[in-house]
Amino acid sequence: MRNYSLVKDGVILKNNVKRYFEQIYNLMETNEEFPVDFELVYFLVYANKQNAVRELRNNFIQDIDYQISILNDGNMVGRRTENYKLSVPCMEHFIARKVPEVFEVYRQVFHQKVEEIKQEVKPSINNDVISALELFLDAIKNHNIRIGKLEDDVDDLKNARFTDYSAVTEYAKKNNILGIDTGTFRRLGIDASKICKERGIEVKKAKFANAYPESICKEVFRNKSLAA
Repeated sequence: MRNYSLVKDGVILKNNVKRYFEQIYNLMETNEEFPVDFELVYFLVYANKQNAVRELRNNFIQDIDYQISILNDGNMVGRRTENYKLSVPCMEHFIARKVPEVFEVYRQVFHQKVEEIKQEVKPSINNDVISALELFLDAIKNHNIRIGKLEDDVDDLKNARFTDYSAVTEYAKKNNILGIDTGTFRRLGIDASKICKERGIEVKKAKFANAYPESICKEVFRNKSLAA
């Protein structure tokens, strides 16, 4: 990987920073976990390497955010040098975000490329698929409309079965059922109302009381063993 001078005479060289970040991005694309050379970027923020190392160790996690390798100094026997490599997220928070002009270059290289990738991987749905889905949706809507109409028709048929309605007192009189007191008539009316509600049968309003289909009246009288 080519090394670029990122700073000259205290001035950040934006073009070099951009080229270096592009190299890092390409390395990241090859799944290199720690592509950023600490030696090339720490001075963008820190004047002293020791301070930069201390900040790195205190705020980030080794082998997750950064990695250390030991290099032997060929000129000095027994001397070893620690070489730090950073992950891209670590570099972003450790270096890039702390210097606005560096972060702007970083954003252009990384964030813009991520957005481009997102645009490239958006699923393309052709017009034929959309048309088929619209037809399917219309079919479902029409089906639901037909189901709703069918339910209404069934309700109408249910109620059409009951053409003759009577109050329980009127039913007793018509069928010559005698000797029933007021309390019993009230209970018969309650039972008839309950059956109609359970079966979804319409209860009609008579002049002084509710009127029920005569088949229901017959049923409640039979249940009370009062049928003629």
